[in-house]
Amino acid sequence: MKTKKLIRNEHVGKTFHEKEAYRQFLSSKIETEKTESDPIDIDKTNESSYNEDEIPHLSKTQKKSLLLVIKDYANNYWFITIIGGLIVVAIVSLVTFSVNMKISQAVQGEKISNLEKVNDENKNGLSNLKQNFEIFKTEVIKDLEYIKKKFH
Repeated sequence: MKTKKLIRNEHVGKTFHEKEAYRQFLSSKIETEKTESDPIDIDKTNESSYNEDEIPHLSKTQKKSLLLVIKDYANNYWFITIIGGLIVVAIVSLVTFSVNMKISQAVQGEKISNLEKVNDENKNGLSNLKQNFEIFKTEVIKDLEYIKKKFH
C-alpha cells in the first residue's frame, strides 16, 4: 500500500480496506496474558471490582437510525431537500385542490337536482292552482249569470 504525504491541515479519509481492517481489529478478542499474579487484598478499600479473568463482550456496531440518516441527507444535500420539499408541497396542494373541487362539484350538482325537484313540484302545484282557478272562475261566472237573471 502506497502512503501519501500528509498536509498538516488536510483531512485524509481511510480506504475501504483500511476501514475493514480496523473493523476486524475492533471485533477481534484480544487476550493479554498477565505477567504476574496479583493477589486481591480484601483489606484495601480502593480495590477495583473489575474481574480481569472475564473476557469483555464486544457487541456489534449499530446501524444509524432512520431519523439520523434523513438528517444527514438533509444536511449534506440541503438544496435537493428544499426543492424536493417544494415539489411535495405542490403535489399535496394540487391533490387537495382537486379533491375539494370534486366535492364542491358534487355539492353543486346535488343543489341543482334539488332545485329541479322543487321546480317540478312548483309546476305541479301551479297546474293544480290553475285548475282550481278555472273551477273557481266557472263557479263565479255561473253565480253572476244567476244574479243577472234574478235582476232582469
